[in-house]
Amino acid sequence: MPSRRCDGWSLLELLVALTIAAILAVWAASAWSGYVARSRVLEAQAALDGLRTQMEAFFQDNRSYLDPATGACAVPAPTDVDGFRFRCQATVTTDTWTAINDGTQGLGPSGSYVFSVDQDGNRTTSAFAGKSVALACWIHRPNATC
Repeated sequence: MPSRRCDGWSLLELLVALTIAAILAVWAASAWSGYVARSRVLEAQAALDGLRTQMEAFFQDNRSYLDPATGACAVPAPTDVDGFRFRCQATVTTDTWTAINDGTQGLGPSGSYVFSVDQDGNRTTSAFAGKSVALACWIHRPNATC
């Protein structure tokens, strides 16, 4: 009896290979989005630190956190941080900068991430990954603590 020679793959083998590839792709995509979100969070927190430093320098020179010409925050909010908008609340002797995600760049709906820093360097996290939290520090990962 002559032997049968098979060239190629069977349908079952192809389906198994495609299923494994799909599972790996889903896993990789979710890990990648977590890395991207964390990098954007760190960028926003670095911008907040920079704003605090600029406000302190202005206060040392002017003894006020307010611009005398406009009566508003002395330092303009940055516009180059992807996915976050910045808000300043200032008086003559106090200032607080807040970074809030704007609902773009894959970070979830607006307000999913909220970080603040005041004139004394007190850092707070009010929301992280869509969950309301009340932490006296900045966190970079879900379920982190101070």
